Amino acid sequence: PDSWAGPWLEDDPQSGGSGPTSGQVGVAQGALRLDDRPDTGGQPSAARTVDLSALTSATLSFGWSTASGVDSSDEVVVEMSGDGGASYSALETFTGLSGSRSGSRSYDVSAFVSSETTVRFRVSRSYGGSSEYFYVDNVEIAAD
Repeated sequence: PDSWAGPWLEDDPQSGGSGPTSGQVGVAQGALRLDDRPDTGGQPSAARTVDLSALTSATLSFGWSTASGVDSSDEVVVEMSGDGGASYSALETFTGLSGSRSGSRSYDVSAFVSSETTVRFRVSRSYGGSSEYFYVDNVEIAAD
């Protein structure tokens, strides 16, 4: 698709979604940044919706990285929804990582194609210590 239906929507227990420059969900170094410092257990997240109703199949792709303080118990999950976020299905849980790591992912998300296809990145455990950040960049959903 050419464009998203709107901006990233924050669910940020620390700052109440006050924008990309403060709290546990924000933008840093040009990428979406997630953490849960000071370990609120509130599962901060960012979600974004796109209209894919004209498609029959689609692929989600993005780059990811972690900061130096990340340890193997920290978890971030990437989830998809076909009903605008009323319910989500996990695509992958990023866990077992230590220190600075990076990579890219691509998933067939055809099962979620709708007028309200939504992707969400959520801290599901920890990420509450110093220099524990999960970064997401270049998020795209494209027709197959």
